[in-house]
Amino acid sequence: VVIRPEVDETRRLRHMPDVTLCLVPRWFLPPRTPLPQPAEMCGFPPVAHGALPKELDTFLQAGRAPIVFVPPPGIDLSRFREVTIEALKQIDRRGVLLAPGKSDELLFCCESASTADLAKWASAIVHDGATATCAAAFSARVPQLILRGDDWSSRIGRQIEKLDAGTSISTAFLTARSLGRRLQRLLYDQHIAFRCGGIAQHLQTHDTAAEIRRVIDQRMHGQRPV
Repeated sequence: VVIRPEVDETRRLRHMPDVTLCLVPRWFLPPRTPLPQPAEMCGFPPVAHGALPKELDTFLQAGRAPIVFVPPPGIDLSRFREVTIEALKQIDRRGVLLAPGKSDELLFCCESASTADLAKWASAIVHDGATATCAAAFSARVPQLILRGDDWSSRIGRQIEKLDAGTSISTAFLTARSLGRRLQRLLYDQHIAFRCGGIAQHLQTHDTAAEIRRVIDQRMHGQRPV
């Protein structure tokens, strides 16, 4: 079957999106090159909250705010757990590990909870740079420690450090001592706490849903959002 060029172009235009929404703010992740059209950055989506497992809720209410650990995909969970436990002992803190395992008074292991639900309970969040986790931590005024293991997590780590909202560490050099030292800084650095509070206030004043509606409305009327 031979499709005439004008027919093929009509079909292409019919299925081409009017706009692609990038749900991450430009101030957090500025594009390295101009965004392909039609794409617009509109900020983080609203953080959705749900109920925490009963056992986890009991753990959270039984002591001081824990550090939440989100292991990167593909990491050796057994070693990561060992490093986490030793680091927590060194700085006299509790933790929540989002992975399977045996729980005790020092470390609660759970697969079913989300960082969005845990962020408001956390004193710090250790993760690999997922934007949803970044958004949850920002909204909750919680400092972040990014585990750098690839290009993406390394870029997020640099941005977190640039914003003075946390720090980062390479998974290749992750030890209990290096992890504990960085966590100690996150927990007691007043400048980082101040910056986290400022970012949270900024997010409270930005309505992503309204921004999305504005972008769509302007696209429908043939205008390019500014």
